[in-house]
Amino acid sequence: MGLLRERYCEALMSPQFSDIGISREGRTWRIVLAQPLLPADLGGWREAAEEVLRLVNEARSTPRTCGQDRYARAPPLAVDARLAAAALAHSRDMATRGYFAHAAKDGSVVGDRAAREGYRWRLIGENIAAGQGSPKHVVAGWLASPQHCVNIMKPGFTEMGVAYFLNPQSTRVIYWTQVFAAPER
Repeated sequence: MGLLRERYCEALMSPQFSDIGISREGRTWRIVLAQPLLPADLGGWREAAEEVLRLVNEARSTPRTCGQDRYARAPPLAVDARLAAAALAHSRDMATRGYFAHAAKDGSVVGDRAAREGYRWRLIGENIAAGQGSPKHVVAGWLASPQHCVNIMKPGFTEMGVAYFLNPQSTRVIYWTQVFAAPER
């Protein structure tokens, strides 16, 4: 691990890669860093959002372990257009302004962005991703990450909006934002 840090830290931390593969044969290790090509049939963000919703609801339909925490199956989420608009705005902002973070350059966070779209929430959460070229890959990445998986499985969330934005001149090319919420009662 020290050798990796010393010689390859810059490559391992490079935002130009979103996938990693590791294998070992005896004392020989292979590490492959990759950035998948975007498929020609990705479709618009609305079509991708429908597939993300389907995959997320499929994941919520069975019990799951997120990190060390066990979650029972959760009810399916519904789409909310205001949450989708907040997700698109954040994805667009990250792609055009060249950053990857939950806090936007203007200091806003997910609750602020949802409120700007007119959504009054009592519970809110957000997943972001960059570089994944399909709904299947982005959802798989979120489910593999304990914190993101918790958002997907949290039973208190009832609605979701998701969108991606492309910027071929940016480091990661494609930026995803997924907003979860439960409205005020």
